[in-house]
Amino acid sequence: MQHVQDNAEESVRRVLGVLKDGRFEYEMDSGATIAVRDRDRSRRSAQATIDFTGTSAQQPTNFNAPSAVCKAAVLYVFRTLVDDEIPMNAGCLKPLRRS
Repeated sequence: MQHVQDNAEESVRRVLGVLKDGRFEYEMDSGATIAVRDRDRSRRSAQATIDFTGTSAQQPTNFNAPSAVCKAAVLYVFRTLVDDEIPMNAGCLKPLRRS
């Protein structure tokens, strides 16, 4: 299993090496905002920080997502950027930091 995770980590690092900085904000119908950006990426280390600064505070509605759901969404996004046939696993998250 370690080989599978190491391979996934290296695959995501290769993706990070070619990505440009990005930022996205989305205002929901309730007026709450989801904001995310990729920052502090060093091509040498091929590591990225996923920053949710600017996202609205927790809402009293069903549109909140626990940390595990956010982590799963980030994992899914970066896994879709890998062009190789690899299983989705925790190795994909190793080159990513959360801010």
